[in-house]
Amino acid sequence: MKLLFILLIISLNSFANFRYAPKDYIIGTKKMTFIDVEKAIYKLHIKTNGTIDVKTTIDFKTQGEGNPLFDLVATVDKASLNGIQVNVVTIKDQDLPSKDTHTMKYMDFNVEKGGTHQAVLTHNLDKSFNVEIVKGGIDFLFKLCDGKGIRRLLERYMPANLQYDQYGMEFHISFEKSLGEHTIVANGRTYYDQKTETTIIKMPKFYNSGAPFLHIFPKGRYSINTKIINGVAVTLYTGALNQVFSLEKWFSRVQDKLGQLERELGKWPHKFMILFLGESFSGIEHVGASRTSWYSLSHELLHMYYGRGAMPASGRSAWIDEGIARWRDGGSYHQVFKGWAFEPYKTYVELPEKFKGLGERSRYMRTTYDYSETNGTALSLLKMKREIVFDADPYHEGAVFFGHIESLTGGEFSRFLKTFYQDFHGKLYSQEDFFNSFYQHLRKSDVGESIIGLIQKKARNWFGVSTEEN
Repeated sequence: MKLLFILLIISLNSFANFRYAPKDYIIGTKKMTFIDVEKAIYKLHIKTNGTIDVKTTIDFKTQGEGNPLFDLVATVDKASLNGIQVNVVTIKDQDLPSKDTHTMKYMDFNVEKGGTHQAVLTHNLDKSFNVEIVKGGIDFLFKLCDGKGIRRLLERYMPANLQYDQYGMEFHISFEKSLGEHTIVANGRTYYDQKTETTIIKMPKFYNSGAPFLHIFPKGRYSINTKIINGVAVTLYTGALNQVFSLEKWFSRVQDKLGQLERELGKWPHKFMILFLGESFSGIEHVGASRTSWYSLSHELLHMYYGRGAMPASGRSAWIDEGIARWRDGGSYHQVFKGWAFEPYKTYVELPEKFKGLGERSRYMRTTYDYSETNGTALSLLKMKREIVFDADPYHEGAVFFGHIESLTGGEFSRFLKTFYQDFHGKLYSQEDFFNSFYQHLRKSDVGESIIGLIQKKARNWFGVSTEEN
């Protein structure tokens, strides 16, 4: 029997989100249609040779008639649709009507609109997908990335839909008998089925492709520690990079940052907090969980309210939660670490001369940096490797803009953040949803129509925010 780490999360209702989906399109003679997943079951069998066999069953509806679209970075070995064996075809970027959905896959079988369909797919994961052979067994982590990474959310590991879709997921995890005891850390309801010797993790129906956290590793590889802070069960475990700080200091830092957030935005929105301290400077947010570092902790915890609480429907609206987090921090993690002087985001009476904004782009974007064009590479002194340089940083541009409208509205933006989060917890939002709600909030305040009109104009010109509801 495997050692289980059990976490409980409250489920919210799911609903079809074709409202936020890209438009269907045609390539050659084939029509491609986006899907609404109702349920996905992922069966993972972990093997001693450092590979994982995956069998996925997806129940879904389609936006229209056509070949159903989904994504998975790995190669599909076998696939069936409604019991009929089908081919899975990869669409390259250059074949898409625009770059904004990036490479995807489709099932080469035309379906009618309406009714529920079922796809069954198999594939394999190896060391190129973070499956490591370590002392005592296998270490496997969902190492997601929602910024500069493309196709690096759930689709990096499992057949999945894009961010516009929320659906219930189950992960059924089994091990080869020769493997020893393993620990499973996940942000879902977890139990062990004695009959099938399988760990089953049920994720809530409001999760999308950026939400799940899953980490499997040999028992004893990490020391897991839990402490109740402000009524929240905080579970913390540390990679080698962050063992320079004592547990006492870590829990003290969590208590400080959590207290600040609860004073600003309200009670912690999840029943738990999972922190894998496995990064040197950066981090990534999941629902109620984060892979983080000492320097990015505040940023990632903010995302439990904005990002994985109230959830952007696509990369087109993801600049909002990243901008809020950067604005609230007052600078990026590397600026704080280096002690560099950085611009006071919260005091922009006027937008600075070098402000770029993000401009108006297509209706759907898959990742935050779709707003930017690449501009070569540069050496990152923090990571000691060359990284892509973008002509605009959504984190920075969003932070500057929010600092500006906070100044224009005399602090009403800060007050709005608390009410919007409460209205959209567990729900998706577009940038139009966000700003239309902000304008409604302002009309209930002492801010005049002239200021509201000015903000509308700037949001439209700099970020392509429509004043019409989508």
